[in-house]
Amino acid sequence: MLDSPSDAVLLVALLLAGGYSLAADRLAAQLIDKRKGGRGASPREATLVRALRGALHAQDSNALATLHKLAGEKGSAAILKQVAMVLLFHVYKARGDAARTRQTANAIWREADAARKQLQAMGERSLGAEVSLPAPAKASAREKAAATR
Repeated sequence: MLDSPSDAVLLVALLLAGGYSLAADRLAAQLIDKRKGGRGASPREATLVRALRGALHAQDSNALATLHKLAGEKGSAAILKQVAMVLLFHVYKARGDAARTRQTANAIWREADAARKQLQAMGERSLGAEVSLPAPAKASAREKAAATR
């Protein structure tokens, strides 16, 4: 967990968004407490965790503004910005703010489209119509019998 603090920050964010506050708080405390000598979350990652906790649970407008600032930063680490955007979407949705939820979803879509275009410009093949998904396997007679029980 502490070998990759950024992954652990993402896990904390998912736990908070999913309503698992106690588990998220325990993991966040380990990440932010650098006294143990291991690598911890960066200051911006710690800010993201605190802002998300405040925006989801305390209805704190300052926390929401901080989350919005992290989502809109130019030149920052792409993953942190994208995570902040998605978390902002979930906060607006949890608060029942349909207009801001829609605007944030559109911003996420534009960000993803820009990343796709950038990858295409570099020669990377993107997922699209040329990729087909395999059909699910047919259930065997034994699986069908177990499903009817």
